[in-house]
Amino acid sequence: MFLVTTAVPEFWSRKEPFVLLGPWCLNGEPFSKISGHPWKTMPNLWDDRRLLRESAKACAGKYEILLPRLARKLNDLHGVEHGDRHWDVLIGPWLTYSIHHYYDRWMQIRAALREHPHLTSLTLEPADYITPTDSEDFLRLFTSDYYNLQLYSQILGHLGVKTGTAKTPLTGLLRQARPAARSRSLRARVEGAFRSLCDAAVRAGLVPAATDQLYPSGYLLWRFAANTGFRALPIHPDPLPAPPAERDAVRAGLAEIAADDEFERLFVSSLPYSFPSLFLEGYARARARTERAYPRAPKLAFFGSSVYYEDPIKFAVAGWAEKGTRILGFQHGGQYGTAEYSLAEEHERRISDRYFTWGWAEREGDPRLGDLPVPKFSAGARARPFPWSERTRDILVVCAEGLMNAHHLFPYPLGDQWRAYFDWRCRFIQTFSSGSFPRLRVRHSPQEYGWRQKEGLAGRFPAIRFDDMRMPFTRSCDEARWIVTDHPGTTFLECLALNRPSTHYWDPGLWEVRSSALPLFEELRRVGIVHHSPEDAARFIEKTDDALASWWLSPAVQAARERFIASYARTSPDWASDWAAALDRELAASNR
Repeated sequence: MFLVTTAVPEFWSRKEPFVLLGPWCLNGEPFSKISGHPWKTMPNLWDDRRLLRESAKACAGKYEILLPRLARKLNDLHGVEHGDRHWDVLIGPWLTYSIHHYYDRWMQIRAALREHPHLTSLTLEPADYITPTDSEDFLRLFTSDYYNLQLYSQILGHLGVKTGTAKTPLTGLLRQARPAARSRSLRARVEGAFRSLCDAAVRAGLVPAATDQLYPSGYLLWRFAANTGFRALPIHPDPLPAPPAERDAVRAGLAEIAADDEFERLFVSSLPYSFPSLFLEGYARARARTERAYPRAPKLAFFGSSVYYEDPIKFAVAGWAEKGTRILGFQHGGQYGTAEYSLAEEHERRISDRYFTWGWAEREGDPRLGDLPVPKFSAGARARPFPWSERTRDILVVCAEGLMNAHHLFPYPLGDQWRAYFDWRCRFIQTFSSGSFPRLRVRHSPQEYGWRQKEGLAGRFPAIRFDDMRMPFTRSCDEARWIVTDHPGTTFLECLALNRPSTHYWDPGLWEVRSSALPLFEELRRVGIVHHSPEDAARFIEKTDDALASWWLSPAVQAARERFIASYARTSPDWASDWAAALDRELAASNR
């Protein structure tokens, strides 16, 4: 039996019966593409949600084991003596995602081998493996066919599966994985100049550093800055140059880290190819450049997603923390505090001296947590909804995006479960009478990752319209009578925080909720805001449409909405003063 691991056709063999490892092998193509050949698809491991939960926990355990070992190795290689927290800030996001990527794909291959012990496959040669240069490159690569084929190739080779290599030009695949950089627009250059001024203030040691939570709106920035007396400003350091990886003894030595079991041995063996070059070949230069840029550490550093995705910020924060800077984190998206488990949340809480949530700190019982209102939500919140009835009858349907290969092991759809998620959307639309179809306006992510959802919806429901993704989300909301989301993410929270009439539905078996959040979700369900079937949501909209205002503004609905956002999407008309007061408290704490 031949195992297909990729959509790249040169790595298929049709000389024998074959099994597809998952939906990414077809990359959105219909099953008719392989008709006439004996084939089957492996079951989705993550249909067993208990196994998913246990696997996510296992990944967290592997992180706790591997980070200190990798930190010691990197200290030796670079001749430094940084603590684990330094490396947790710097390489933690990459390490977390990498462990999840390898664990997910390792589990898939093992399941295929249990069912078909004598599998064969085609793989990349190690000479053709590519190494991420930095975090941005890594985040771009793991969504590509090329890099996932590399992961499967490494795992199959490690497990001793009989494989061959395909003779194919790889230039096109590499170009897809690493598209050419775009030139910067005039607006981007102006923003860059402004950020440089803010950065200079931090370099002078005059102000604490606040990062990304106040972009892209200049209004939010200046309101917060003014409330702090301009003691806090966002920073955006210049990019750090990342040299290419060297296939030398130093990089090969990463595979010498101790490993205690099969998975750890697999992961460690992959490090010479998977470890980003910025943190090895480029580390000394990046560290020196950061220390020259910031000779004085601020008393505080305020961060959001930048410390997860932006390497210049990570180098700065890692260095500042060792010099005594108090690190303040701030939640930057939905499902924090509500998802049953979350690797991003765990990492950000761990590296922070103080971590600010969107309202759920008290529910966790962690003294390092605090609450702050969300600037973006607060700026757009209204006591009463937009006067929609005379403007439009549009129903705006907002969709999630889903990778074919797992992004990480998280309580949301994985692999082929995204097909079920898409099917729920079709069921939602189909429940409406055909005369209502022109009212529906679907807002898709520009990146579909091969699922071809938009194409499928357009073919099945020709009267459906699609939203202009160049339009800001809040403006799109203002041009809709109803807003519908099909997942409990950031958009769901934003609709409630902005007090937009909205209905939300999702499969609770694929979007597991933390037990502490269940009572408030249940209250939303009782008043009709949340539904657990697409048909119920559609029928509720049709039934309530003529009385939308009286329903949405009813005391029961508004009370449930307000209780929910107080815990998970907090707003305040004076949010900037709240942030400034928190800054004062943390400055006082740092001076004690």
